[in-house]
Amino acid sequence: MTGDPEDKYDPSQSLDGSNTSGSAVMLVDVRTLHTTALTAVGRPPYTSSSFASDKLLFVGNSISVIGIHTDTLTQDGISPTDAFFTMKSSPSISPDGSRYVFMAHCTAQTQLYTERVEGTTPPLCNTAKALSANSDGLITASWGPNGYVAAETSHHDIVLVPSDGSAGIKVLVQTTQPERNPAFAPASVALACTK
Repeated sequence: MTGDPEDKYDPSQSLDGSNTSGSAVMLVDVRTLHTTALTAVGRPPYTSSSFASDKLLFVGNSISVIGIHTDTLTQDGISPTDAFFTMKSSPSISPDGSRYVFMAHCTAQTQLYTERVEGTTPPLCNTAKALSANSDGLITASWGPNGYVAAETSHHDIVLVPSDGSAGIKVLVQTTQPERNPAFAPASVALACTK
């Protein structure tokens, strides 16, 4: 397609033509295959995204989680800002659309935290709600509709964590080779991961 932003997109170039190790967020209309650039090239690169609604996309980039309104291209800072609450990434929306889970580094540990989609979670590191206390560290997640969040540990095993924050982490996949990037199927009867 001529004029399609994807045809001209070069991830090694920023809008001013300088070299960068960033990335841009693209939206593809699956009916027409038309691609729209939702952001300019950003650094650090955007790494993961999750739709909060048909018109609101949450995107992580290892520093923050932003909300992009796909109809107006306006952006909102979604995750609370705190000097000790860093490396935010990997958002995954709850089945009811009211909360999301994301990875962040708060004080000494990388962990998964939950926040409200409408942005009223307090901004302080010590008031953020960790999904589960876990010395292993939880680094990526997929929120399934069955009451669990599938998470990758810092040792690259896949575990199921109760989404209500209660105890009872279940090791789902634990082999000698690392497993990464869990993803629930819509009906929660299957879970994919990379190895």
